[in-house]
Amino acid sequence: KLKSKLAGDPWKEILDANLVYLMFPIWAGNSVPAMNAFVNSEKSNFEGKEVILVTFQSDPSMKNSDKVRAYIGNLVSKHG
Repeated sequence: KLKSKLAGDPWKEILDANLVYLMFPIWAGNSVPAMNAFVNSEKSNFEGKEVILVTFQSDPSMKNSDKVRAYIGNLVSKHG
């Protein structure tokens, strides 16, 4: 659940978007800090947008994949 500092203003990039793909790896069974920071910021606003989550990971057992997708999905819902 760590966050990292993001460069620029990535939230501005999706202001006019109707469809947003959030694509990110799952590392060691967790979401990456950059995605945590993007979706759980006071600047996050997904209102009126369709958001598609795309995850990938090298673990063939897909450890925690469902939990990570639910966590990020809940944050997206919380912000619109």
